[in-house]
Amino acid sequence: MDNTDALAEPDRNFLEAAISDYNNMFGTSFDTSPDRFQNYYKDMSLRMKNRELDLLIVVNMFLTGFDATTLNALWVDKNLRMHGLLQAFSRMNRIFNSVKTFGNIICFRNLQAAVDESISVFSDEDVSSIVLLKGFNDYIVFEIGLVKRIEINMDYILALIEKYHDSNCKDREICIRIRKAVESSMQLRSKKELIENFLGVLEPSSDVMESWHAYVEAEKEKELSEIIATEKLKDAETRRFVRDSFESGQVKTTGTDIDELMPKTSRFFGGNRDEKRRGIIGRFLAFFEKFFGIASSDMNFYPPHDSQDVVSAGESDSDLMKVAEDADGGYAGESDDGVKA
Repeated sequence: MDNTDALAEPDRNFLEAAISDYNNMFGTSFDTSPDRFQNYYKDMSLRMKNRELDLLIVVNMFLTGFDATTLNALWVDKNLRMHGLLQAFSRMNRIFNSVKTFGNIICFRNLQAAVDESISVFSDEDVSSIVLLKGFNDYIVFEIGLVKRIEINMDYILALIEKYHDSNCKDREICIRIRKAVESSMQLRSKKELIENFLGVLEPSSDVMESWHAYVEAEKEKELSEIIATEKLKDAETRRFVRDSFESGQVKTTGTDIDELMPKTSRFFGGNRDEKRRGIIGRFLAFFEKFFGIASSDMNFYPPHDSQDVVSAGESDSDLMKVAEDADGGYAGESDDGVKA
């Protein structure tokens, strides 16, 4: 879209709103006037290439003439044809590094006939190279309707770790996939260090699940013992409190439970007990978030306390992966020209 003067008022208003969001995000001052709009396009192109934007929603712009090696996935919900189809698909064929050796094209419409026609028309009959090494369906899977969304949870991560183990613990690209999956999930971010350290000690000859549970139990005991020692908490009472928390899926932060774990102090020389109590609660919450749901002994507990005034975990909707794995760049699909980041 080179000339914005021809835009209908509703379209211009929509585009102005999108550009306004962009201006607020990046401190720019673009609008739909011809000169400033072109500068907006150039600025957005540069930010896309520099990976300052994660996602673009477009109609026609960026589908031709735009090259960014970091671009990883093209989502198509438009009946592309002929040279327009080949040009759009070609946005994905720029190699970036050893992780991105090809791009991904996700179609919401069946474009197989259009792809076959485009290749037939624009390929050289005398060329000696092969256009497609396999059948069309070996490359592109069309899924009409909603795209299945992958739930990123510990089962998913452990499945990836199994794949890493099957590579004799040498496939670093799987480690990158694991890191990105963990970082994409609010549920798992608190467990990132635990997971990454486990990958560092995993032996090719070991059983993944047995090694994982043994590793988690050892780390859990080490960290709990450190909390008890540094905070001078009562050992048996603290362990029971932690076990109850893991069984009920919540850390009770009100009442006298925490106070009963703390050593008795003089009312004159005991210091700020409330401040110390808040610090202990913070450490328990961090410990709980890190280990909840992944330790094999989580079910061997004393009966839990009554549920009241608690901080809970695992109740929010699971984080969902909405783009192809290992996405390093943005995507182009179909909507009114604008930008989302």
